[in-house]
Amino acid sequence: MRRELLMIRWSLIAVLLCCGGAFAAPSTRPSTMPATRPAGIGIANIAHPAPVDFQKEVLPILASNCLACHNKTKAKAGLILETPADMLKGGDTGPAVVPKKGTESLLLLAAAHQGELSMPPKDNKVAAVDLTPQQLGLIKLWIDQGATGSVSSIVQEKCRVVQQRSAPTHGVPISAAGQ
Repeated sequence: MRRELLMIRWSLIAVLLCCGGAFAAPSTRPSTMPATRPAGIGIANIAHPAPVDFQKEVLPILASNCLACHNKTKAKAGLILETPADMLKGGDTGPAVVPKKGTESLLLLAAAHQGELSMPPKDNKVAAVDLTPQQLGLIKLWIDQGATGSVSSIVQEKCRVVQQRSAPTHGVPISAAGQ
């Protein structure tokens, strides 16, 4: 019986050697599967004393890196990121944000390089850079709070009172030479 077990063991070893390790354990075989994606950019946990203000806090982040390509004039992939309403509408791949679900929002997943899409793309023409973990955390908090807000473009005109220092002149003397 012992001899038969030894014969079986040697037979298995011979088969493994002849087949080039095709029957080896998966951990010793070279992998034909693509490497796993990097974890992406971390998203910081932000403690914020009040609701995040879209226009004052989120829009400047988007303006510095995203709006060059995702605005009403250009709208790459049909996506406009200028207002919360535009983000809810989304682009070619659907809504950019899902209110109260930051981790499911395409905007956050793409910006954090945690989905199939990574934004901004490497070597982009507008020199946009990856967002920081703090910026991503603020955007996530804004989305988790409901992704609300508005953008006002109120232009305040400053009026100044002009005081008249001298009486208006209605005529100018001209010399015979035309000066």
